[in-house]
Amino acid sequence: MKRKKVSLLVILLALLFFASSVWAKAPTEEPEEKVVEGKTGEFSESPMLTKMVEAGEIPPLAQRLPPEPAVAEILGDIGVYGGPLYTFSTSTGPWEDFGDLQENGSAYLHQDYDGTVRPDLMVAWEYPDDYMNVTLTFRKGVKWSDGTPVTVDDFLFMINDMDLHPDVSEWGTLGPVEKATALSDDTFKVDFTRPQKRIESVLIARACWGGIQPKHYLSKWHIDHNPDAEKEAKEEGFTTWYDALYNHFWWAPATDLDRPVVQPWVLVENSSVQKRLVRNPYYYKVDPAGNQLPYIDEVISPIVNAETYTLKIISGESDVAFMHTSFENFTLYKENERTGDYVVHEIPGTAASKLSVLFNYNTPDPFINKLTQDINFKAGLSHAINREEINQVVYTGRGVPRQATVLPSVSYYKPEWAEAFAKYDVEQANRYLDEAGLTQKNADGFRLRTDNGQVLEWIIEFG
Repeated sequence: MKRKKVSLLVILLALLFFASSVWAKAPTEEPEEKVVEGKTGEFSESPMLTKMVEAGEIPPLAQRLPPEPAVAEILGDIGVYGGPLYTFSTSTGPWEDFGDLQENGSAYLHQDYDGTVRPDLMVAWEYPDDYMNVTLTFRKGVKWSDGTPVTVDDFLFMINDMDLHPDVSEWGTLGPVEKATALSDDTFKVDFTRPQKRIESVLIARACWGGIQPKHYLSKWHIDHNPDAEKEAKEEGFTTWYDALYNHFWWAPATDLDRPVVQPWVLVENSSVQKRLVRNPYYYKVDPAGNQLPYIDEVISPIVNAETYTLKIISGESDVAFMHTSFENFTLYKENERTGDYVVHEIPGTAASKLSVLFNYNTPDPFINKLTQDINFKAGLSHAINREEINQVVYTGRGVPRQATVLPSVSYYKPEWAEAFAKYDVEQANRYLDEAGLTQKNADGFRLRTDNGQVLEWIIEFG
């Protein structure tokens, strides 16, 4: 039987939500970071750090942790401390498996899968009804990886001296910031030039690359803090002070391995051959049993090409692999699961959809601009997408056909949002397109524009 044709000359992508996948050897899987209320009482540390304390290299744990550390809720049982974790990178950049990515383990705030917002570096946040500022209180006792206390000046330095400085090239801010002002030793206020209504979302996403920098380490390369910064920059071989500053704070890839961090691991090697990270003795998070995180002492990551990365997975040489895995290789991973002695874990994604159709609402074509804002037109196109067929053919049935909306784990989720216009229904699709005024067709059955009689068509760009 021939299918009924939706009479539009347009290629569409599915509005689908699919599960993301992580491939790892189960014994070395790192717990999910989920910050809950601070814990008091006895705390434990890695034997590696105990030896360092006994050798007088670092102070005791009680002097390294905040009075109330952030507590990371974990999946499964409480972990055990281990030695090296072997994984692989495809570049010297930060976004690699257990690499030095700045989002790793630290942010202003944390958000659970159900949408609950919890403290992280910040323990309190307040903003007025007009969203013109936010007052932030950070966790007392957090230290940089060199043992220097985190202070309010580190946040002000990041915002006022880097984000807002015309000569400093930085990526990511808290939004339309006017200035940041210290209110006390652990509290500061950020004023905006216009309402920042998404402030909580911004704070959740504000990882260390865009939220805090070690003033005690970087200020000597900043002209506002060191009158000799220009001279010292030239002595280091840089043209200007801000070139030198950029070299010492930038992280993609990191060029100064001495820059202190607040992440769980510290990058100590970053060559064209290998990356290596060791645990941060001053990391401010513990698990629910009071064990200072992370569990892993060091991450050893040789740099390989994409093909070798996949081969290392299926041969069982990689303890953890996720950043550069692909759904296209899902069957390959599963086929070699037993011989490679690893486990394929499928973890639900956090995005509303894996693929979405997004129109250009700023096209100079007035007819198209008006049409793409017509709910009947968009409903017709949505009903024309056979999500289940795409799910079976492209994603081997492992996806969840749905509309692009919030996930079921979100407290205010409604099933009807995910089902809206999502059913593949050719007759319904054509009715909606008729309601949108697209009733004229050519001899081949393709719908015509009502302004010039030409076939209605789009170019779909995919990236």
